[in-house]
Amino acid sequence: MISDKKLTMLIDERLESIDEIAPVVTTTLITMNLLSMVYKIYKDYISKLGRACSDWSGSTKTICTLKFRINASKLFIQKAKQKQISCRDTKNPDSCYKRFNELIEKHKEKIKSYQKQLNELKKYTLR
Repeated sequence: MISDKKLTMLIDERLESIDEIAPVVTTTLITMNLLSMVYKIYKDYISKLGRACSDWSGSTKTICTLKFRINASKLFIQKAKQKQISCRDTKNPDSCYKRFNELIEKHKEKIKSYQKQLNELKKYTLR
């Protein structure tokens, strides 16, 4: 039979190992949630993009595609900002916030690039 003292020590050891694992699990879940969000946006927007722009050709199709990509990036930024709140629950919130901010900035740059391409294309098609 196990003494109360030994049982208490075993429970304390288990709780310590759970405390070490919990932040890793939380960070992993947040990362998986982010990847799931990216996939859902891809599935919702990019597959719709193919269907919506398939009837067009040439510069009209390119304009359609760029508009869809701009909207998809805007949606990604919006969702990423919502998910960024969960960084508070991680072991290293600063690193988590930084990762989200990097993704948000990357998509802001994409929007600028797509917008520039769209403006150039519109300029040439209006001539």
